[in-house]
Amino acid sequence: MNSILYQSSLFCSSITLFFLFNIPIILLKNNIFIILLILLGLLTSILNHKYTCNNIKWIDRFFIFYCFIYYYFYLLQISLKYLLVLILSAVFYILSKIFNILLFHIYSHLLITIINIKIIMNLNNYEFP
Repeated sequence: MNSILYQSSLFCSSITLFFLFNIPIILLKNNIFIILLILLGLLTSILNHKYTCNNIKWIDRFFIFYCFIYYYFYLLQISLKYLLVLILSAVFYILSKIFNILLFHIYSHLLITIINIKIIMNLNNYEFP
């Protein structure tokens, strides 16, 4: 277990859950797919950073890839600025793996948290810059 990445994952997941639990129930029901995708992404991230298990690692990477593709097309429709944030997050993630720089991985967590919040706020028809 990498305790720093685990703590980063917990911190970012907590922020995302705070925003998620503060939108009306009806919006959760009407957007169940994206909500489940966010929740599964959070869960696999926490588990991956908590346990050193290859199965969990590859399940998390599958969700990272799937979420990236889904988020890419979702953000393409609502915000090019946040689409660039998504791409930057992927770049930081890849750089963290290539150069083994922990801070880049944490940047990736933080940027994905911003994307998750943007998507949640978009479900609630709330705009922020």
